[in-house]
Parts: sequence; structure tokens; C-alpha cells
Amino acid sequence: MAIYHADRAVAEYVEQLEAENERLKADVEFLLPRCGVANKVNFQEENRDTGSSSNSIVAIAYDMKIKQKLPYDQYDLDACHRMWEKLPAHRKTQSAIDALTKAEQALNKGE
Repeated sequence: MAIYHADRAVAEYVEQLEAENERLKADVEFLLPRCGVANKVNFQEENRDTGSSSNSIVAIAYDMKIKQKLPYDQYDLDACHRMWEKLPAHRKTQSAIDALTKAEQALNKGE
């Protein structure tokens, strides 16, 4: 009986490690393409998903304690939405959702 419980505990631990591995892979797949363009000026507004406002939401999603930068215009907000579509699901926490909502509301209010 003790061996069964030990085997079950090991199996559960392996499942947890595999799930964490998948989350880490998703993080790398999301962050790696961003790191090369995150601090560059991009005048191709149609497809960008980086910028100070979207990057601040990403930082919040990754539990960094920063002051959120709000979108300056609709292009910035659109970049936030494109980023959100790519953000790994496990990073769409309540604080990240709140940050996206704040960005949407700020632009709608003209802040």
C-alpha cells in the first residue's frame, strides 16, 4: 500500500513538472520575439504588438511591480489587444486583465 501511495505521489509530481514545463515554453515562445523589437520605434502601426503601453501590461502579467503606461492613441491600444491575443493563457491573471481594462478605459476617457 505504501508503494502505491509513493508511486502516485511521484506520478502527480511528474505531472506538475510537465505542466510547469509547458507554461515555461509558452512564456519563452511569447517573450522571445518581443525582446528584439520591444524598445525600437515601429512606424508600421498596423501589426505591432509592442510599445510602452503593451509592454507595461506584459510586465504586470509577469508580476513586475511597475507603474502602468497608458496608451497614447488607438494604435497603442490596438497593439495592447494584439499583444493580449498572444499572451499565454496562464499570464492572463486578474492583475493583467485589470491593466488591459485600465488601458481601454484611459483611451476612451482621453487620458
